[in-house]
Amino acid sequence: ILIAFNVSPQITVITIGFGGLFFIFFKPIMDKVRIISHHTANAQKQVANHINESMIGVKTIKAMAFEQKVAAKGVDFFERLRHSEMRLSIYSSMIYVLTQPASVLVILALFAYYYKLSSFSFASFAVIVAGFLAWGYFRVLLEPVYGSDWIALNQYAAELLLQGQNPYAHSM
Repeated sequence: ILIAFNVSPQITVITIGFGGLFFIFFKPIMDKVRIISHHTANAQKQVANHINESMIGVKTIKAMAFEQKVAAKGVDFFERLRHSEMRLSIYSSMIYVLTQPASVLVILALFAYYYKLSSFSFASFAVIVAGFLAWGYFRVLLEPVYGSDWIALNQYAAELLLQGQNPYAHSM
């Protein structure tokens, strides 16, 4: 921050102000994501516990003919997990989707403000833009894509749901 203040105190203050506004605007959504994450973790624990108990007591369940009741309870746990994960996915992607255009608008507003100043240098602006583009290019090129399997799995699960099948009971 000290370097940013040395370069341009006005732009730094404006940027910090926009960052504060972003934080105030997205804080309720981030709180909601945190709450839903706790619900998802609890649902995952319930599913794991149900599976473990069912596997341990599979002979007892079969002997007492409780297969349908245990299966119905399992489907209920998986439905809760699916519902929680879908809500988490929606809120998480909402932050991501809203942040990108807002960031571009802030950058354009800063550029418009800086352009009106007498100290505007097109050469330094071009270097900054080129550096930003190179950073984005190398970030996409060199970093591994960690979320691609999860995205493909969610798409596959959504297609199964549209076909009326339970994605958690379906074999991949």
